[in-house]
Amino acid sequence: MNSFITPQKISTMVTEQVIYYNDSLEKEKDKIRYGLEWAISTFIQFGVVIVFSIPFGLYIESLIFLFIGGILRMFSGGAHLSSYYLCLTITSIQAVLYPILIQILLLYLYNNIIIIPLYLISFFIIAICT
Repeated sequence: MNSFITPQKISTMVTEQVIYYNDSLEKEKDKIRYGLEWAISTFIQFGVVIVFSIPFGLYIESLIFLFIGGILRMFSGGAHLSSYYLCLTITSIQAVLYPILIQILLLYLYNNIIIIPLYLISFFIIAICT
């Protein structure tokens, strides 16, 4: 038996209490539970990402990455893992690690001649696509 507390368990318990005290919402039970689960998951995800990205000074970049990734998952149907905590871990690592890697890459590129060809390639891509 899985004894971990998950957003699904929390939202189910809260929804049961809401229905208990307001039985006219019985028809909306699944919507209430899903909305609460989504809100709780998002709150936890933002908290974890902020805590782990602050030491690197990249919390804004990490939150932007998390926000954009969430939008992409919403339109693509999402990427589903076997458990909530595995999803939380993988997504948090990505949201913190990618901005760190980009920062390192940018520091490296700005110190080398590689940046000039990248600017030229970007310019040509923009010119061709517009």
